[in-house]
Amino acid sequence: MAYQTLSNITAILKKIVLPEIYSTFNDENVLYQKIKKNSGVNVANNKIYAGVRSRRHSGVASVAEGTNPPVGRGTYLEMYTNIAYTFGTLGITDQALRAAGDSKKALAAALTTETESLKDSFLKQINRQFFGKGDGELATAASTQSSSTTLDLNEDVAFEYFAPGDEIEIGSTSATVDDIVDDNTLTLTSAVGWTAGDSIKKANAAEMMGLRGLVDDGTEVSSIQSVTRSTEPYVNSYVDDTSEAMSLSALDEAYFKVRKYGKIDMLIGNGDMIRKIGQLLTATLQYNVTDRKPLHAGWVGDLAYRGNIPILLDDDCPAGYLFGIDSSSFTIAEANPALSWLAGYGDQGILIRSASNRTEWEATLSYYANLFGKKFKGNFKLMNKTTA
Repeated sequence: MAYQTLSNITAILKKIVLPEIYSTFNDENVLYQKIKKNSGVNVANNKIYAGVRSRRHSGVASVAEGTNPPVGRGTYLEMYTNIAYTFGTLGITDQALRAAGDSKKALAAALTTETESLKDSFLKQINRQFFGKGDGELATAASTQSSSTTLDLNEDVAFEYFAPGDEIEIGSTSATVDDIVDDNTLTLTSAVGWTAGDSIKKANAAEMMGLRGLVDDGTEVSSIQSVTRSTEPYVNSYVDDTSEAMSLSALDEAYFKVRKYGKIDMLIGNGDMIRKIGQLLTATLQYNVTDRKPLHAGWVGDLAYRGNIPILLDDDCPAGYLFGIDSSSFTIAEANPALSWLAGYGDQGILIRSASNRTEWEATLSYYANLFGKKFKGNFKLMNKTTA
């Protein structure tokens, strides 16, 4: 039986596996679909740069006949941030490669099976980062424990964001995930202590900035893209952080606060938030975004706010949050094509031998990017809203 060559493996990873991963990435990630890539920014080395307008232009005036109009100029902030580097690595053994023999179909099946878990986890973590604040936060602790190996979460994200072997930080304490018990409970390899409400983060995280940090006024992130929010009001968005039940009055207040600065073209929330807004809109006229037919019980078509602003569901949007977004306010700055394989051995190669096990080969998927804000005041964030 012939043995598969590295070129066969590379071809299958490039022609079968990667297109399938990219298709899923493009279809399931709301922000990736809606926001333009590398629009109005310069990406150089490991930095993203842009001149961001911070005031109105001063050259507009009405003057008497024969009077020179004033010459004005816009005011700009030079903003910059780092590229974030995200990796996903799969492994395949020599034994699995030999079992596939000279059948490319068998090899493709083996590699596709191996990449399914990687794909799901990679795309989930990227989309989670789009809604985060760049610090790797996954959840918060539900209770105080002086010493325990069982960690209860305030959020139902254990299966989505954690995996056995993950290195995490609970407050200032380091820990390792042993296993996932249920949606909001996981176990640790050794007993540690923590306090209720402690942030649970990826260890040593250097993640992309997400909407929690970009659409903010200093409540969650004090500085954004090298600018301190307390000294530059233009980089502040409207934030309602009052702990209360979600209401249409809160949504209306936010919408009318920001509409003079931009055009909200989507609202994004998780399933509980979308369901709550649907209930609140039941007593009002509801319209399909495309053909404006009234929506009745069950909401045939897309749920919309104020007739034509789509309300989009994304399960990675944090609980209790609703974002009102002007998509032109942001760009996804990419330093490499989305989802690229790191170079391995030989010309156009992808695989390298594992450093810890010479009978295993590895291939690493990479994404070098960050979400970058160009306008801030035309967006809003509602947080701490209950939806029961």
